[in-house]
Amino acid sequence: MNTNKKEISMKKGQKVRILRTNQVATIVEVELIRKSGKVHRYCHLKVDKKPDLWLDSSELGGLVERCRITFHDDRGQELYFDVERDYDKENLSMTLTGRPENLKEHHGGKNHGDCPPLPHLNCPLCLS
Repeated sequence: MNTNKKEISMKKGQKVRILRTNQVATIVEVELIRKSGKVHRYCHLKVDKKPDLWLDSSELGGLVERCRITFHDDRGQELYFDVERDYDKENLSMTLTGRPENLKEHHGGKNHGDCPPLPHLNCPLCLS
């Protein structure tokens, strides 16, 4: 169970991701159902080319996942590596930024020749 998951709204017509399979589905309707003395929110989903499906809202997530990894040294310099995965657009993007401020922003993992695939603080091409 992902306890860091942001609560997403469950509305008719909204696209969501099925966490178990990472498939994108559209909510057809939402119903509150009492089960074992607790009220659960169940969503009727339409999945492409498959029969309709009912799942508890805890089994659903947003279409975009984000992660930030911070690298820092004892001199106070930091690099921020942001990863964003969009399941609807089937897109994965990566951005590398940082402090010192003279570090240029990078997208993807392109190689500058002498620089390793991800830029580092000693690369003359990465620092202005």
